[in-house]
Amino acid sequence: MALIIPPNILAKIGRNDHGNVSEKEVRECFSNHCGRYCYEQHQEHFDRNGNPTPWFVAETNHRRLLKIMFVRDGGNIELKSAYPASQRVAEIFRKFAK
Repeated sequence: MALIIPPNILAKIGRNDHGNVSEKEVRECFSNHCGRYCYEQHQEHFDRNGNPTPWFVAETNHRRLLKIMFVRDGGNIELKSAYPASQRVAEIFRKFAK
């Protein structure tokens, strides 16, 4: 299973207004997360098949907390977004992740 980060998503997450998130940090979060997910319920964030988008909160190796949103595409995972997780987002994840 490969992690795919489309060039436009990589450019977006790397901007100042999106938290300057690097590909390395995203990969670290996938490696470090606990395996639990929440699911985005806003329809504009559903995947191509109309399913809620899974997301999680995890730390980078330097303890930076990020929210990671992705979709499964066949046998691969495609990143949809990544940005620093606010305290509120982290609390929601801890409370509702399954």
